[in-house]
Amino acid sequence: MTDFRDISETKVSVIIPVYNDGFYGHQDDFLHECLDSVVTQTLQEIEVICVYRADRTSLPILQEYAGKDQRIRILTQKSKGMSAARNEGLRAASGRYVAFLDSDDFYLNPEALEHLYEAGIRNGALIIGGFLQWAQMQGGVITRQKKNPLNRFVCGDVCQLHYTACQYDFMFYCYLYDRKFLQSNEISFPEDLVAGEDNLFHVAAMYQAKSFYVVPVEFYCWRVGHQIRVQGAIPERYLMQHTQDDLKSTVQLLRFSRNHRLAWLHWMNARRIIDRKQILFSLRKQDLTVLRLLIEAEELLDQGLLLAADQEPPPSTVLKPMGFDRYQPIIWQSGCRLYPLQCLFHDYKKGYLIAWPYRKLKGGFRCLREHGLDYTIKRTMQKIIAVFRNRSHSN
Repeated sequence: MTDFRDISETKVSVIIPVYNDGFYGHQDDFLHECLDSVVTQTLQEIEVICVYRADRTSLPILQEYAGKDQRIRILTQKSKGMSAARNEGLRAASGRYVAFLDSDDFYLNPEALEHLYEAGIRNGALIIGGFLQWAQMQGGVITRQKKNPLNRFVCGDVCQLHYTACQYDFMFYCYLYDRKFLQSNEISFPEDLVAGEDNLFHVAAMYQAKSFYVVPVEFYCWRVGHQIRVQGAIPERYLMQHTQDDLKSTVQLLRFSRNHRLAWLHWMNARRIIDRKQILFSLRKQDLTVLRLLIEAEELLDQGLLLAADQEPPPSTVLKPMGFDRYQPIIWQSGCRLYPLQCLFHDYKKGYLIAWPYRKLKGGFRCLREHGLDYTIKRTMQKIIAVFRNRSHSN
């Protein structure tokens, strides 16, 4: 057994949610490779907090590793989801920095944590990150490994970046976060979402920190293509819930970017709604929650921010990590506003008609609440008379 009891300070707490069912499930076991990539790090003053679902089969593996290495701690919980698992790990952590690692992913470089930690301490960084790679899986093996462009425009040694210069809301696992900074600002993962929760966490942390540092070191490998949801074997109810929660997260980010005047973040989340094909699937299933969220997203779109993004589009170093080959404006050159509903239905009139009853009812209730019944009735009658007058003039 490796004994680290003489270590006086935990430098990094690595939090690993150990889940493998439902939306998060996959058919292969990668937990050994994940844990090996952590315990072999040259930075020895670490703790590994594995938050485990008590009704699953990974416990023997965790117990095997914990029996050999006292730095590994096992926490059990009921089925509360990935966010709750990460939050529980945060509450139990004692390291100067915390890192988040999914149990089917792994660290690329055994010196990565050491490089990140030392650079973070040297620069007083609240957030410090490295590089990401994708590993395409097929039949339980990696068939292709690709470098993600996130942060790769950084040249030379450690570099400080301001969040407003990139405005990413994803790939939170490429970073170490100062634990006390997260605690003092009450930054955690929203536990009511099964998708998009990490984006909200990352944006809250980045915006509060104002700047972050990047170390040019290969750090995190993210496996893709092996998940049950990707292979189409997930129940429909999980897909519906995922689409709803993904949209809830996007709506919150639209509101956040509007309130804090983050034009690129605003554009990116508006663009995501337009590009998401699974939204159409939910609408065909008459998912009224998705429809309500789309209407809410429309109301949150800020034309000033979208125009600002048009006038100064994100550079390729920002666009490529976002997954976009080129910048596509939300406002067409003809001046016609490209609302999410209008685009999804490929017809302005259809999107407008579907959204019209909801908008009118919501506006009526708002008027009633703010101005009272008499004013609301008077205002409604004025609008009805105006409609008939316009029709008579047109005839």
